[in-house]
Amino acid sequence: MVGAVSSFRRRDEISELTDQLSQTKAYAEMLRSQTHEHRNKLNTISGLVQMGEVDAVQNLIGQETAHYQSLIEFLRETVKDPLIAGMLLGKTERARELGLTLTVDEESRLEPLDDSINADDLVTILGNLIDNAFEASLSAIKQTPNQRPERSTVDVSVSDFGNEVILEVIDRGCGLPQHLDVDALTTRGVSSKSAQNRGVGLFLVKQLTERYQGQLEMIDNDTMGTRVTVYIPKDGLV
Repeated sequence: MVGAVSSFRRRDEISELTDQLSQTKAYAEMLRSQTHEHRNKLNTISGLVQMGEVDAVQNLIGQETAHYQSLIEFLRETVKDPLIAGMLLGKTERARELGLTLTVDEESRLEPLDDSINADDLVTILGNLIDNAFEASLSAIKQTPNQRPERSTVDVSVSDFGNEVILEVIDRGCGLPQHLDVDALTTRGVSSKSAQNRGVGLFLVKQLTERYQGQLEMIDNDTMGTRVTVYIPKDGLV
């Protein structure tokens, strides 16, 4: 006797699980980057101590302390949601590990979020946009190594002026692929990269943006790269 069992789940439950997995992977990547960066610094300090370079050790520690303290204070003052601020701090370290520079716009401002907006969703949106910008930057640097200084910076802006939360990421990669439009790039499984298991990040960004009745805008930057902006209505309505 042959039988079959079918199991059905609501589509929004699958989407929620996908979002949670993406967030967990982002947090794990952030912690891995910070651990790797700190291990490198500790190895450097250990070597300097063994060489008797006490002054160099003090200078290195002083520079690192000043760098972290300045960045932490900036994020604490400008981004009032701890999840988003922590993600930006982690992505800054990830950029340094990759040989890139992540810059948060000095004009960024984000007040505590209203109950209608889940901070985890904004972390997923912004984190995926930043990861895409990193990959685009590294790809462009590989193709045009003589332009590394111009290609290696990723700019991020977060603001909540007016009736929307606005998330913007600008890279200086190779720009949008000519053979794919925005709708195609935000379709699950479609990617400008040939590796497997790609094409999920922008799909999640689009899915979450639509959940809040927001807007996703992707345009080629004026000089090089791509500018991606997400508009999230604070009350679900523009």
